[in-house]
Amino acid sequence: MVITGAYLSSAIGHAIKRARDLIEIAQSGNSIELRGLQEKCSEELNDVILKLASALQALEESPEKVKTVARIYQVMAKRISDVENFGVFSLKNTSQDDKELNRLLNAICGEIRYPLVPPTVSHTSQDYFEIAPKFNLMRIPLIEGRYLIQLADLYHELCHPLLARDGIINPRLNPLSAAFASIKNKRGQELDRALLRGDRRRGSSSMVNRYALWRKCWVETWCEEFFCDAFGAFCAGPAYGWTNYHLCFRTGAALYQVPEQIPRSHPADDARMSVILTVLKETGHAAEASAIQKAWEDYAISKGFTKPDTFDLCYPHAALAELARTARDAFAECGVAGFSQSQPGAVAGALQDAWHMFWNQNTNYEEWESAARETLLKTVT
Repeated sequence: MVITGAYLSSAIGHAIKRARDLIEIAQSGNSIELRGLQEKCSEELNDVILKLASALQALEESPEKVKTVARIYQVMAKRISDVENFGVFSLKNTSQDDKELNRLLNAICGEIRYPLVPPTVSHTSQDYFEIAPKFNLMRIPLIEGRYLIQLADLYHELCHPLLARDGIINPRLNPLSAAFASIKNKRGQELDRALLRGDRRRGSSSMVNRYALWRKCWVETWCEEFFCDAFGAFCAGPAYGWTNYHLCFRTGAALYQVPEQIPRSHPADDARMSVILTVLKETGHAAEASAIQKAWEDYAISKGFTKPDTFDLCYPHAALAELARTARDAFAECGVAGFSQSQPGAVAGALQDAWHMFWNQNTNYEEWESAARETLLKTVT
């Protein structure tokens, strides 16, 4: 079917109407906790409207540009859908839980001296904790914010924007950007050399292909995930280690995943725990790290998990330890405040207390948690 100017004009007009309707929805709320997300959505949609209007004018003036204008329309339509699915959907489905969790997240950012504008957080995730740096929007499952033992994972998500565009252009984060780039380059070069050694020795083609696959994973996503785990351990302390243990236990996932044919967006859970434990030990929490490590090892044994022969090739312990220490030093150099056992912030301290009480068999944890959360919300108001 040939794309006609009449069809495209109507499609653009419809897209503009859709964007305007979304702006109306985005701006209808009056919660101060969601103001940042409202501004992000409105700015994005206004930019889309201007570009669509310009494209429509170009089509009217030069009908022969129909294919070029069609491509512009498709890109703008995708942007509208992204704003709707991420930002406006969250604004349309706000709750009291959202308002309370945004207060906690803002308190966390104050405690750790977070160097960027705090994200907005919404209970609209259909999976687990996630963040969309473009919208500065963090999403978590429907009622997850009501419970303290999983909230340390907020710290992990806070690190992703530091490694994205806003972090790269922020001068305060130059040490982190440099450290992140250095680790990625070094790990990529190490795997390049391993791949070349395999070629020279005429090793099995499957092993050579695995090195190439691992390189892709490390450089494209794994280094970032490891840095975010290091950030969680650095800022939230032992609570982050216990939260990671609890998540892995709850999902029952295998701990020693090594990709063989297709990339994995996240590294193996055991490798991630290794980074977390190294940061905890290096920041003065060796006793707590040992307790977490013991629980972790007991869990692996109870499930019968064993490391494949290629695990240490894919996740060398020395590389993980170097990454953990490099990340820790970079966070400190950027002025981020790490967790202090003697003087914890209100939120970080509550998360440590939650895990202590969770393990205490003499406590009705559910009653304690409900009361502790109410006290914490009053503290950060």
